[in-house]
Amino acid sequence: MLFEILKTLSQEGKYSPEQLARSMDTTPELVREMVDKLVRLDYLKPSLMSSCSGGCSGCLRTCPEKSPLKLFSLTDKGRRAIQK
Repeated sequence: MLFEILKTLSQEGKYSPEQLARSMDTTPELVREMVDKLVRLDYLKPSLMSSCSGGCSGCLRTCPEKSPLKLFSLTDKGRRAIQK
């Protein structure tokens, strides 16, 4: 399951625990736990929007603070793991 999550996030970069849980036939809570574990094991790292000015009025981007979608990027270790 960890590898499946890692591979999905390598392709998408963002996730909704609910959507990912449905596609994997599991619970959102378990997906959150698995993503947290991948972060702790240094396979994933949270990504922040670098171009956010902090002024949320009129912003067309998905704000990571207000969105159910979480953004992640693979670390070098994560990229090596999916290439195996």
